[in-house]
Amino acid sequence: MRRIKPGSAKERYRLLLAAMIGISLSIFITSLPLFPGQAHAATVASGTCGAQGANLTWVLTGDGTLTVSGTGKMADYVDDWPEDDIFHDAPWNPFAPQVKTIVIGDSVTSIGELAFASDGIGVNTVVIGRSVTSIGRSAFSGSDRLKSVTFPDSLQVIGRYAFASCKALTSVTFGGSLKTIGSEAFLHCDSLESVDLGNSVESIGRSAFSWCKSLKAISFPDSLKTIGTDAFGLCENLKTVTFGNSLVAIGEDAFSQCASIKALIIPDSVKTIGPHAFWMCKSLTSVKLGKGISAIEPGVFHGCRMLKEVTVPRNVKAIGWSAFEGCKGLKKAVIPSSVKKIGKDAFRGCKGLEALTIPGSVTKIGKGAFRGCDKLKALTVPRSVKDIGKNAFPAHKGFKLKVYQGSFAQKYAWSNWTPHATIAKVTFDANKGTTPKASKTATVGKKYGPLPKPVREGYTFKGWYTKKGGGTKVTSNTVMRDAKSHSLHARWSKKK
Repeated sequence: MRRIKPGSAKERYRLLLAAMIGISLSIFITSLPLFPGQAHAATVASGTCGAQGANLTWVLTGDGTLTVSGTGKMADYVDDWPEDDIFHDAPWNPFAPQVKTIVIGDSVTSIGELAFASDGIGVNTVVIGRSVTSIGRSAFSGSDRLKSVTFPDSLQVIGRYAFASCKALTSVTFGGSLKTIGSEAFLHCDSLESVDLGNSVESIGRSAFSWCKSLKAISFPDSLKTIGTDAFGLCENLKTVTFGNSLVAIGEDAFSQCASIKALIIPDSVKTIGPHAFWMCKSLTSVKLGKGISAIEPGVFHGCRMLKEVTVPRNVKAIGWSAFEGCKGLKKAVIPSSVKKIGKDAFRGCKGLEALTIPGSVTKIGKGAFRGCDKLKALTVPRSVKDIGKNAFPAHKGFKLKVYQGSFAQKYAWSNWTPHATIAKVTFDANKGTTPKASKTATVGKKYGPLPKPVREGYTFKGWYTKKGGGTKVTSNTVMRDAKSHSLHARWSKKK
């Protein structure tokens, strides 16, 4: 066999041919599927992305799948910019427009901050492995084509802005270990219709689901303790809200401007409802407040114009400013004897309010508290009230304030030119009998009006008298002259 001279043209041709064959064979081998039936996609780019460097690797293939694999935590991709800026330097950023699917391996334990925040990423599907316990701040925020996310049972924490402005996301279902949903986690997810919170979540952060305008119903598990400020604010199509029995706190503005909510039942476990929590819930017709709350905070039901009736729980000590302002459909409000303060504008503009009793425990009535309650014909102010703000009562024709002789309210009425009538408390002494009514108030200079009929075994009731013995008989037609509190005494004759 003839030997080819080293360095000759033929030798160079032979080496080039061998190299080309080798490259072709390498490409062929790498193009084979790893598993039977697995379609191949050529590698576009790869690298490391672990918190310890090489503990995690990433691969982007030609079909648009970005796979993170390895063991442990992912790196956080943050910088020195202000906290709310969506800026990051994840290694796959240069290839972001090609990414369609993100797969997080089963041994990965965390997804880093700003890892996949959208800078042009067109991702529509995310599959999160079964070992991930936390998703970092803004991890997927702005992925406006993302439609589907699979959350594992291992997941415990979803960070701030994690899925904010994922405007194509339609539903989310959480596993059995999730404890915390961070602030703004799903803010502005415009297409989100369904949220299954699972049975372990304990806190929902500030504005977590705010502006989710397609959300129609939400049911909270018994594990939930707190709902943060503005958590569901401006969810304009949210109609049904069901609270769990361990809920302790509903934050400020938590459901403000949820214009489609129709009914609410607040469980007894709730201790605080923040200011404006249900502000401008324009379709709300009924609410049952739990026994656990001690105050009606400012503006809680402000602008709930369809609300018809409310009973304030017995432990409440104060009704805050504008608490029920603008509740035009409110016809009845029951205030318990625990309340000491009725705040500024508390019932202002409740045009349908027909009857209200201010209990004897109240010491202060704020400015404008009952202004604009156009159907109220009269309001009795107890002697306990020592402070009344300007324009506290209705000003329409026919309204009259009822005040006690020498009371602060009487002085207020005089000094503010408020139409009023002086009333007195009349106590009924059954005189060894029983009476269905122990006392009433009557207006000075007017008839006593209906009087109770007492009973006593073996005796016939002869009437009510101003004294036990002697005195003057009083009937329902008798005009009351005594402006002081006084008693009427039952008189009997023994049956034969």
